[in-house]
Amino acid sequence: YPAVGLPYGDRSHTLFAKGYGLDASFFDYLLPKVFPGKQLGRDVPDDFMDPLNARSLAGLPPTILTTAGFDILRDSGLKFAARLQADGVPVEARNAAPLVHSFLQFSGVVEEADRVATDTARLFGTRIRTRVPEPGAVSTTSAWSSP
Repeated sequence: YPAVGLPYGDRSHTLFAKGYGLDASFFDYLLPKVFPGKQLGRDVPDDFMDPLNARSLAGLPPTILTTAGFDILRDSGLKFAARLQADGVPVEARNAAPLVHSFLQFSGVVEEADRVATDTARLFGTRIRTRVPEPGAVSTTSAWSSP
């Protein structure tokens, strides 16, 4: 459930603005704290503040992106996944339809949150173990040793 764009105007921002964990009012409060000195509506967001609208996302690492179905950030997250793909970044995007923002904090308590967290961790493990180095990339290996 990444914050990768400014969700204003997204359908999910309107639908889930209140009562689903990450309220729109808290997002509005938090944004100036994360980006001090920036004022929405007056300042043009830079690529870091609004990566969804960055000039290019090419060169970013392969990405696993999971959104929550009941989250004001759902639509911007899904748009970001599409944008990554359009810019040539390998991406696997999944939407955890029945969950809310911050669902990872409920893994071990909410069965679906636990399943999504476990599946995402397994997917990451599979991808990192089967990653083929780029031509000319430096490959290192290390072994654990006892002291």
